[in-house]
Amino acid sequence: SALAEAGDFLLPRSEGRIDNAHIAGEIGELLEGRVPGRTTPDEITLFKSLGMAVQDLAVGRVVLASAFRAPQEG
Repeated sequence: SALAEAGDFLLPRSEGRIDNAHIAGEIGELLEGRVPGRTTPDEITLFKSLGMAVQDLAVGRVVLASAFRAPQEG
């Protein structure tokens, strides 16, 4: 859907700043381990929902659970 509907992706692509290779996979593939996530702290994983609220909720739940498991700094 991002290749057809995501203005946040389509505009920089039309400007030549990024290309389709910047999309590594879908969020479900990431969560299932079928595509790799970040391999270094400098990398960024970006999720664009395109109006699928169930995915927003699922990702929010995973992020929140991860935040509570993360070691506290300071």
